[in-house]
Amino acid sequence: MQQFKRYLPLVLIAVSAIIFLLPAARPSINVAMGSEGEFLVEGQTQSFRNFYGFKEVERTEQGTFRWTGGRGSIAFPYWENVEAPLQIRMLICGCRTDGQTMPLTVTVNQQRLLNLTLSNQWQWYQVQLPANLTHPDHDILLDLTSEEWQSPDQRTLGIVVQSLQIEALAAKPTQSLWAWLGLAFGLGLMVLWEIPFGFACVVFGQWLLGFYGYQPQFLPKGFLLTSLVFANVLGWQSLRKLPQLWRWVALPISSFWLVSSPQILGSWILDDAFISFRYAANLANGHGLVFNFDERVEGFTNFLWTLLSSLTIKLGADPILVTHATNLLLGMVIVLLSLHLAHRLHQSAWMALAAPLMLLNLPLLLYTSLGSGMETALFCAGILATVLLAINQAWVYAAITTTLTIMTRPDGILLAGIIGLLAIWQSWRAKQWQPLLRYAGMLSLTFIPYWLARWWYYGYPLPNTFYAKVGGTAKQAERGITYFIDFNSSYYLGWLGLGLGLVASGLRWYRSKQLPLLAILTWALVGLYTSYTISVGGDWMPGYRFMVATVPWFALLASWGISELWQYRRWLGAGAIVATTGLLLLLLQPLRQDRPLMIGSAAWYETDVVNRYREVGLWIKDSTPADITLTVTAAGAIPYYAERTTIDAHGLTDLHIAHIPIDPSKAGKPGHEKQDPDYVLRERKPSLIPWVAAPMFTSHPLFEPNYRLIEASGSEGRGIRMFVRRDSGLFEQ
Repeated sequence: MQQFKRYLPLVLIAVSAIIFLLPAARPSINVAMGSEGEFLVEGQTQSFRNFYGFKEVERTEQGTFRWTGGRGSIAFPYWENVEAPLQIRMLICGCRTDGQTMPLTVTVNQQRLLNLTLSNQWQWYQVQLPANLTHPDHDILLDLTSEEWQSPDQRTLGIVVQSLQIEALAAKPTQSLWAWLGLAFGLGLMVLWEIPFGFACVVFGQWLLGFYGYQPQFLPKGFLLTSLVFANVLGWQSLRKLPQLWRWVALPISSFWLVSSPQILGSWILDDAFISFRYAANLANGHGLVFNFDERVEGFTNFLWTLLSSLTIKLGADPILVTHATNLLLGMVIVLLSLHLAHRLHQSAWMALAAPLMLLNLPLLLYTSLGSGMETALFCAGILATVLLAINQAWVYAAITTTLTIMTRPDGILLAGIIGLLAIWQSWRAKQWQPLLRYAGMLSLTFIPYWLARWWYYGYPLPNTFYAKVGGTAKQAERGITYFIDFNSSYYLGWLGLGLGLVASGLRWYRSKQLPLLAILTWALVGLYTSYTISVGGDWMPGYRFMVATVPWFALLASWGISELWQYRRWLGAGAIVATTGLLLLLLQPLRQDRPLMIGSAAWYETDVVNRYREVGLWIKDSTPADITLTVTAAGAIPYYAERTTIDAHGLTDLHIAHIPIDPSKAGKPGHEKQDPDYVLRERKPSLIPWVAAPMFTSHPLFEPNYRLIEASGSEGRGIRMFVRRDSGLFEQ
C-alpha cells in the first residue's frame, strides 16, 4: 500500500495533464445527397438509418440534391449517447417553381424544435439540440415536414435537401461524470486492497483507450468505463488465490474485450424479449403478472428475469438498456466463475485458455455483452455459481442459487437433479446426511412455495409456453440433433471440448484410475443439457440460445485436455495448443460475418424486426382506442408498444392454441407450429391484423369478407399496412 500511495499523486498529475492536453472527441456525420454511401438495405447505410421520404437524386450545376415528398426522415444511430452538445446543420431550399415560400417544421425525436419559411434560395440552417431528447434506440431522429405541392411534371414534392450534418460541439472531457467517478472509486479500492501499482496502470490505460475511443453505441460511455474498472478491480480481488498470469493477462484482456465488443460487433435485441417486458410492464403498473388484463396465462419461462425487468420499469428505467447492461456484467461474472472452476479442475496455467475460448464464441457474446434482452446469461451464471458452491460444500447457498436458476428458466430443474445426486454421493461417502439435508431442505423451502404459487396463479403445473412448444414428436428430436450438430459445426468449440475432454479423462483415468469430481459434474451437465436441447427440438433464435449454457463447460473440457496433454507429453500439449490457436483464428470468421453490425446477419435482422414492429405498435397505440383487440404471429414488440389486448396466433400467451395437438404437417420453427385460424377469426374476432401476420388467415373463408387493408405512415417514416375488421368502426372514410 505504501508503494501505491507514493505513486498515486503522480498518477493523478498524469491524469490531469492528459485531461487538458488531449482534445475531446468531436464525432460528426455529413450526409451529402447523392453521396450517402452504399445503401445496404432500404433506408440504411453504415452511418445512418430511417432514410425515408426522399426521392431520387437529381443534379444541377450547384451539386446533387433530393426532393422530399412532404416528409423526410433520417436517424443517426445512438447519437443520443454522445456526451456533448449536439448540433444539426441543413443545406435546404424551398425551390418551388411558382416562387411561393415553403413552411417547414423541424422535429427531432418527436419534439418540434424549429419552424422555418424557406425561399427559393439555398441556405444553411442550424439547430442546437436540447439535452432531454429521448429515443428507444438512443438515436437522433430528424424529421423534415413541409407542405406538398404539385410540380409542372405532376410530381408531389416538398422541399429540396442538399446536405444534412450532425456534429458534437466542443465539450470538456470532464462532462463524462460517471466515467470519472467510476475511475476515482476504482482507484480508491485499489489502494484499500493493495492492488499492485502496475496493474492499476494497466486498468488506467484501458480506461483511457475506452474514453477517447468511444463511438456512439447503445450503451453509454460512463457505464462501459465504470464496468471496465470494476471488472478489473473486483476480478483481481476475487482471483487472488489464482496464478499471477491469470490476473495480469486473462483478467484485463477479458474485461476490455467484453466492454469493447458492443462497439466492435454491435448490439441487438430479440422480439421475444418484449414478451417478458410486457408481463413486467403490466406487473409494474398494477395489473398483475399477465400478458392481457384479466387473462392469467403464463406465456413466459423466465420468472426471475421478468421480475427484474418489472422492477426496472417501476423505477422508470428502460428495460432494453438495463437488460443489455445487466447481460454485459453477467458476461464478466461468467468469465470469473469459469476461471475459478478451471483452477479447481486443473491448477495449470493452460487452464486460462478457457477465457478466450469462451469470449471468441459468438453465441456466448450474443447473449452477454451484445445484449439480446434475454435471460440466457443469468441462467448460465446460475449454473456456474451453483456448481462452484456445491463443490465447496456450501449446500445451503447452492440450493438457493439452484432455485434462482430454475426461476430464471425451468430447465434449471436438471441442475437440481445433478447437484442433488452429488449431495447424495457426498453424504454416502461421509457417512452422514448433512449435505443432502441441507441442500434438499433449503431447495424445498425455496422452490416448492414458488412452484405452488405459480401453479395456483396460472392454473397449470408448467408454463403455457411448454404446451405451445413441446410436442414430443420424432421430427422434434431430429430437429434437435440437427441443431446440436449445426452449433458445433458453426463454432467448433463443442467438438474441441468433447475431443480434448475425452483425451483428458482417458489420461487421468490411466494415471490414477479416477476422475476429478468437477470433471464428472462437467460431463453430466454437458450430457444432460445437450440431451434436453435435442429432446425439445432446439430453438429458432440466433446464436443457438439453448447451447449457450454449455459453452463455459466445453471451454473447461478443452483447456483441461490441453493441460493434461502438456503434463503427459509436452509435444502433445504443444500440438493441442496449436490446434486450439487455429480454432481461435477460425472463430474470428463467424465473429465478423454474424455480428449484429453486419447488415443481413441473423442478429441484425432480429433488431430490424424489433424496430419495424415497434413502429407498428406505436402507431396502433396512437391511432386506436384502448379496448380494441389485435392478433399477431410474433408476440413481442408489437403488443408491448401497442398496449392493446393481443391474441398470439401461435399460442405462447393463449391457452386454447397452446393446448391443441401439433399437426405433424406443420412441423417447423420451434414455438411457431401450433395455430387455429378458425378460433381466432370466429371466436376472438380481432379488430386489427398486421400485414406480417395476415398469411396465416388469408385463406380462411372468414377473412376476406370481414377485413380490409389500409396503409399509413409510422412515426419513424416507415410504411404500415394493416388489415382492419370491417365492423370495428376503425379508420372509416
